[in-house]
Amino acid sequence: MLHALETVEQRSAAFHADGIVVLYGNVPVRPGGVIDRAVRLLKDTGCDSIRSFCPVGKWHPAWMSRIEQDRAIALEPNSIHRRQDLTPLFLHDGAVVAVSRAALMRGKENTSDPHAFFGTDRRAVLTDMGDTVEIDHRRDLYWAEAVLRDTGGTRSGVRVAS
Repeated sequence: MLHALETVEQRSAAFHADGIVVLYGNVPVRPGGVIDRAVRLLKDTGCDSIRSFCPVGKWHPAWMSRIEQDRAIALEPNSIHRRQDLTPLFLHDGAVVAVSRAALMRGKENTSDPHAFFGTDRRAVLTDMGDTVEIDHRRDLYWAEAVLRDTGGTRSGVRVAS
């Protein structure tokens, strides 16, 4: 992001960005309005960065285990029987990342931390589980196509031919 910012500004002395929004190429489906919400929150709060997050739902870490040979060892020993009673946790879903110019510049100074550019004042915009489709596997591509067909392409602004 920093390289893109510096390159564009070097080529056009009149251009100066206050921040950058990243839309990952492997995320073709995102909820409507999430980009605007992230930019608005970045501007209104003066924070360092915004990322979109969705609930982890049934993939909560409190329900996860390590497997050593055939033995299951809970990551977090607990006695909660219903996942709805667990503390809500959220996962960055990749729908949007917005970063202030100041945070990018500070990140440039801290090359040992690959996430330093997110800054210290990190905020979130929430999305619903399933609103964002990130394509990391072939099955994700089929899922994205199904979601776009089902919604008529309204989630991401993309129209899919029937």
